[in-house]
Amino acid sequence: MAQITLKIMTYFEALIRLGSVSEAARHLSVSEPAMMKKVEEFQRGAEVPLYNRNGDTFDATSAGLEIAERMRKVLQQTHEIELFASRAGPALTGNFRLGVIPTIGPYLLPALLPRLQSAYPQLNLEIRETRTKALLEELSVGAVDALLLALPVDVPDVSVVPLFEDPLVLARRRGTTDTAPMVTFGSDEIEPNGLDPRAVDPGGLILLEDGHCLREHTLLHCGVSQNVQLPALGTTSLATVIQLVSNGLGETLLPQMALKVESRNPDLEIVQFKDPVPSRKIGLVYRTGTVREKDIEALAKAIQDARLSDIGSQAAE
Repeated sequence: MAQITLKIMTYFEALIRLGSVSEAARHLSVSEPAMMKKVEEFQRGAEVPLYNRNGDTFDATSAGLEIAERMRKVLQQTHEIELFASRAGPALTGNFRLGVIPTIGPYLLPALLPRLQSAYPQLNLEIRETRTKALLEELSVGAVDALLLALPVDVPDVSVVPLFEDPLVLARRRGTTDTAPMVTFGSDEIEPNGLDPRAVDPGGLILLEDGHCLREHTLLHCGVSQNVQLPALGTTSLATVIQLVSNGLGETLLPQMALKVESRNPDLEIVQFKDPVPSRKIGLVYRTGTVREKDIEALAKAIQDARLSDIGSQAAE
């Protein structure tokens, strides 16, 4: 068998995890022919079939799955060794790969990134934005160093730093008949006669598609069972949801952190919920036992400071 290099392990593990040749090549920023040449050489040297390829689809055999899992552990440990060798320096220097979900990134990063650039000029921050499930898989193989997610997460071998609560509000087309008060932009005060989230009509909700945690938070707080029949369509971005809502096609629950960006539409009305206000908890997730705990601590503090600064700027507007 040919020598198994870190490059081959990286290619094979990504192909098995993603199940797609084009997606794996795109994720690794490598050409498909170059990647598959190495993987095919690896297969020829093996004594058992490791995968089946049908066009772009890449499916592992049982042996391939076992090998990919072992490779995953080697790649993770290799990354930790590299980090250990450089951990004597100050916090947040060099490369740091942060994963973030789409319902956080556009709203928190504008306040966070300038703060990090100013406080940690030697930091080379790489941002990876996708859904929670994919990010957790990438964290498990060392493809990212930490994740900025909505909690909870229920996976082994990870630790969590809770950061802050992100209240939810109702977004609807302006002029919708209701007695609930409209929120004052940037205010944290809760009106006692606010709307009960369980009074929201599930049939009128516009939701992000399956796989987005905000969808699950919305259904939970509105008391909607997973068995309830909901509209079949879903979108992949809050910006699209807001366009649909502002045109009277339904209502949605919107995170407070998104108000500064998404509530500028003049046809949109934001309504408070009554106490206890529904919210989502935001946290920083990382691999248990990582040598980057000093970086995680510094990043968590920067995120909390950025969030407080952003709330203050909203209140001032």
